[in-house]
Amino acid sequence: MESQVEKSPPERELEKRLQVKLVGIVCTILYAICFISFLWIQLCGGIIFTLCCYGFALGLISITANLCITFSMLISICKIWSQYSKQNFRKVYGACALPPLTFISANTLVTILRWYLTT
Repeated sequence: MESQVEKSPPERELEKRLQVKLVGIVCTILYAICFISFLWIQLCGGIIFTLCCYGFALGLISITANLCITFSMLISICKIWSQYSKQNFRKVYGACALPPLTFISANTLVTILRWYLTT
């Protein structure tokens, strides 16, 4: 049988720091790639006004919601590393969750407003 050796507090702290750093690096790379694609979508955002199902107000709301998603990625990257440097590891996870939560809420808002404005 293997005996379980209890890790010392410095070893657990180092393991926790490495885990948070890995999550921060993965989120940073993912959000940097997504930021570039979302920014490209925003540069082509004027096309939305040519769609027949979108009016001016809904198109403007959609572009604004997508801008919120795009800039939440930049804010998240900054918050990840500022909180990591302050050793607020729980807040690092919160900063990693910011863009997906913004994406869900912005798309929900646009869907509700599209339904409301088109009926």
